[in-house]
Amino acid sequence: MAKRSLALYVIPLGIVVAAGCEPILGFDGSTYVSAVNAVCSCAEVKTAFVTETACKAYFSAGIARGTTADVSAWLKLVDAQHCDRCTPGDLTSKIPCIDVAPMCVAIGESCVEPAECCGYSTGTTQCVHTGVGLNSECRACNPANSPCNSSEECCGYHKQEAEPPYCSPLTRLCVVKKPDCKKTGEPCAVASDCCGAEGGASLVQCAASKTSGGSVCSETCYPSTPDNCPGCCAVLDASALNGGQCRDATPAACASYCDPNNPQCDGNTTCKQTCFQLGAACAYLCTQ
Repeated sequence: MAKRSLALYVIPLGIVVAAGCEPILGFDGSTYVSAVNAVCSCAEVKTAFVTETACKAYFSAGIARGTTADVSAWLKLVDAQHCDRCTPGDLTSKIPCIDVAPMCVAIGESCVEPAECCGYSTGTTQCVHTGVGLNSECRACNPANSPCNSSEECCGYHKQEAEPPYCSPLTRLCVVKKPDCKKTGEPCAVASDCCGAEGGASLVQCAASKTSGGSVCSETCYPSTPDNCPGCCAVLDASALNGGQCRDATPAACASYCDPNNPQCDGNTTCKQTCFQLGAACAYLCTQ
């Protein structure tokens, strides 16, 4: 089977792509378009696809690749599994309609999102960067505590999730955070209580707080590969490789953090070092 990329198969959903140019009718009497729109409009699909547009492109590519019988079977599956119904915060109901042929992509084929790969839902396959340009392909992924070169290789990794499995920058093993771990600024008794301890002892510390008087966690992150707290690695020291601190205990502030070595600020803002109070650690923020 030839390799493909979603970017090459993004087609208007109103175009009929079935064999013989006949519209494939859905269970509600409409074409497959309504089923795709219904599945992709639910907020929980963002844990599988970055945007609603990417979700629609994924299904459009599968429909373009499949036969009339394939797409008809998929429409029946959508109806039987209620994949068109939104279940906020829970992608489970969508998995049967995402991880199924002809929608999903086989091992060795090019991909964009982790959930595109056949076997993603069972934790056996992942969309992994090949190391050449921006190319990625579906490959067998690595379970927890197995060697890795990048977080993309770790089963269950998805860059859009707040706490995905990741490849520790210290041990080079796929690791998973404990669900009850303490985030930066939260009280702790020992360092092993802190999120990040799974990735290596030097990623965390449990030290006396300057304000509360007790001990609190501090989790280090690498601004270039902030996979232990994606989207919320506050850069404290622009000159240090590991000059970041995870601040995902307060996610509302995450969007304002930036990396001065790779600034990506919107509008009229720029990446500047900002100190909130005397004696407190400074961080780089997108600000005017």
